[in-house]
Amino acid sequence: MGSLISEPASEEWASYSVEFCGGTHISNTREAGAFVILEETAVAKGIRRISAITGDYAVQAIQQAVSLDKEAAAIGVAVKAMKVKEGSDGELDALDDTVLSFRQRLEALSVSQVTKNRIRGQVEALQKEVSVLKNQAIVKKVDRVVTVAREEVRSLYAAGIRTAVLQVNVGSDAKAIKRVLEDIKKVCYNRGCSLNENYIIFFLYNCNCR
Repeated sequence: MGSLISEPASEEWASYSVEFCGGTHISNTREAGAFVILEETAVAKGIRRISAITGDYAVQAIQQAVSLDKEAAAIGVAVKAMKVKEGSDGELDALDDTVLSFRQRLEALSVSQVTKNRIRGQVEALQKEVSVLKNQAIVKKVDRVVTVAREEVRSLYAAGIRTAVLQVNVGSDAKAIKRVLEDIKKVCYNRGCSLNENYIIFFLYNCNCR
């Protein structure tokens, strides 16, 4: 290599294929210690790039991956527990925030790509489970509200009241409010409109209070 550098114009080098590399070199793989692949991406057609770390940084990445695995498992246990206890809206929202926050941290951390892909799949499944739990909670809440509202409408109509403002507790979910309106209309063929997330006004006509 010294001769090539000192006599770069020599015809002798024409029979050699020479490339210069500015990368990191080691005399023995033992010097690298731990090795963690962080990313594998496409650079161009048919060309892939692998980004990796070694040494103490790789050890830290491995330890971080172990910690993430434990945290993901703990969140999974919390989701299963929520299925059993039927958590409140606040508890479900908090759990949803926890899963989202964990996923954001996962994406930002330098850990093995294999580990990150695996945990990401687990988190996506947990997010779907929490979403199902929240939808189920909304359905149950609406069922309770509708039952109470039906009886209240019947009582109001029987008392000769034809206009009423009912307070309902279904939050700001548009589908839940629509469900309440539709179910009340099955009892009284009325015109109803939402005033805000907690109150609905009804004009009670042609009440079918059988």
